[in-house]
Amino acid sequence: MDLILEYADEYILDAVYTSDVPRDAITRQITSISVLTLVGGYFLYLTGAGFAYHFLFDKELIKHPKFQKNQIWKEITYSMTSIPVMMLLTLPWFLADVRGYSKTYAEFGKFGFAFEAWTVVWFIFFSDMLIYWFHRWLHYPLIYALLHKPHHKWIICSPFSSHAFHPVDGYIQSLPYHFFIMLFPIHRGVFLALFVAVNYWTISIHDGYFLSQNSVINGALHHSVHHEQFVYNYGQYFTLWDHLCGSYREPPKTGYSAPKQCADIKTQEAKKLNKNSAVVHKMDPSELNRAAAAQGAEVEDSPFQQKLLHCCGSRRWAAEMYKKFPVRDFAELCDAADQVDGQLTHQDWLEAFAAHPRIGRAKKPIKEWEAQEQKATKDADEEVLDRLEELNDVYYKKFGYIYIVCATGKSAPEMLSILETRLRNSPEDELSVAGAEQGKISKLRLEKLLQQ
Repeated sequence: MDLILEYADEYILDAVYTSDVPRDAITRQITSISVLTLVGGYFLYLTGAGFAYHFLFDKELIKHPKFQKNQIWKEITYSMTSIPVMMLLTLPWFLADVRGYSKTYAEFGKFGFAFEAWTVVWFIFFSDMLIYWFHRWLHYPLIYALLHKPHHKWIICSPFSSHAFHPVDGYIQSLPYHFFIMLFPIHRGVFLALFVAVNYWTISIHDGYFLSQNSVINGALHHSVHHEQFVYNYGQYFTLWDHLCGSYREPPKTGYSAPKQCADIKTQEAKKLNKNSAVVHKMDPSELNRAAAAQGAEVEDSPFQQKLLHCCGSRRWAAEMYKKFPVRDFAELCDAADQVDGQLTHQDWLEAFAAHPRIGRAKKPIKEWEAQEQKATKDADEEVLDRLEELNDVYYKKFGYIYIVCATGKSAPEMLSILETRLRNSPEDELSVAGAEQGKISKLRLEKLLQQ
């Protein structure tokens, strides 16, 4: 930052400020850094994401069933409102750098050219290591709900989703860069170049352009897996820490090339999803709104609460969802469900999970919706059902609640495979995954409420 401020003072800002405000005045530095950081943040985001969108991003992805309506505009709006807050949070670090508290230096080659090259390598590996752990910590259930979940709203990414973070989330993931210059000497021009480069790298891993398909580089290919499956591939540049810590997930060998996600739209299933989505979005929620209004303030143990509890077994979820009515359409209802999901505590999730029957052989009679969702297990092979029963017990002993998966459209072998994979998760990661599955189930059941 001191290099940018030096040039800005020389060519622009000296003419803006009065002569009695010296360059080293802290109020001037705070004002200048704030403006430069804000303008620079917008410039890097809009130029990088704009370039990637026009020249690299596969526009067919927009047709994917999980690509949201008006998603590009939502991503840009979210980013443009988050960047100013991230600027304010980052200001103390840049101010400390400008005022001489960092280890950046001005003379290139001061410690030899080999050292300059080494600082680049060390910066990349140091920041990759810390970002891995910060990112993984952001997936801890309570932290995830508060900070990181907004970024995972973009399941099918575009370049504009790269900076669409909760501002505190974005700030936390930028801390390794600021830690570096406080701990290690680095030429200020080299640091500036690296800081710009990592911003463009962040855009590149969200642009859907699968340039690298090897198992070392954590490019767009591997990061797409992270956005779709949540608890894998946390790394920033490499997959080293994912390999070391058991969170690496190799992308499928087939169907994951440039149009990998949009390949789904060419299938009958995706066409059906698109058709159903269009029908649901046009449904009139007035009957549901009237049912909510009829309850007045007494929602506890009311018929309407029972309808909501059938969608999600958490009483807090039902109470908070009731407050969201009336709604305009299904999209607004789903947005409300996402917001309420983000408010749930560990105990709320456990209460929601407890309302479900086991996947496979149910030990007690199950309700109509649940039977429909699990209909694939009805005619499943006995061997598959035996294995599901065995691993259901293993899962419960490890995590303390039953295996939750959105069963709609999944075969029994597929649900078994997912269970086998998820048994490798940590308790913290698995709670996030189970919560996401509950969120899918809740929305499917809200759709059924609209159709009643």
